[in-house]
Amino acid sequence: MAKSSDPIYEQLKKEIEMLVIEPTTMLREVDVAERFNVSRTPVRDVFVRLERDGLLEVVSQKGTYVTKIDIDNISEIMYIRKTIEADVLSTLIEKITPDQINILKIILMRQKEILSLPSSIEKNNMFYENDNKFHASMFNFVGKLGVWNELNNLSPTYNRYRNVTYLRKIDRLEQLYEFHVQILKAIEEKDKNKALSILNEHFYSGLSGIEDVYLSHRHFFL
Repeated sequence: MAKSSDPIYEQLKKEIEMLVIEPTTMLREVDVAERFNVSRTPVRDVFVRLERDGLLEVVSQKGTYVTKIDIDNISEIMYIRKTIEADVLSTLIEKITPDQINILKIILMRQKEILSLPSSIEKNNMFYENDNKFHASMFNFVGKLGVWNELNNLSPTYNRYRNVTYLRKIDRLEQLYEFHVQILKAIEEKDKNKALSILNEHFYSGLSGIEDVYLSHRHFFL
């Protein structure tokens, strides 16, 4: 059953994951209540839910803050998602239809359009959403969209990390787009081994160059 606080929760969670609201930012119930034109009661519920997600922490006698990113958890989360997505990709290669291939191509066309935009946080967020759409579509095509949704609900830390990687000096978005293109090509060729190899490289490429981000955005991390 939907709660009246759900839209506020979803919006704040999205903004924290996309780094619109950065780690260590202080959030006050009164400010959030004023922003969404609600009483402080639903905001308290939202704060509790975000705290359970690991996105907020209450510091005694100081206030409520957006948590830093725990980089120690990233590799475990990446392993879980990669393992599940590899199974989805293997199944998809066996049963994908021409119409589904065209849907993925349209998504990649949109990604290419986004790449032509000037660099900005908004551009990163647009690409992030379209990146999710590409992967979610593959889950959906094999009847596992619910699994995709659960993975995203269970891994807000990983979602923030994905957005942090977009801050690297190298062109991260171009690299992600090329991985997607290669994955789709392998799907079309029904080359399972190639597709799984590219997927593995795709996941762990985010670790390359992360040192620059860590040094320039040290306050983001524990």
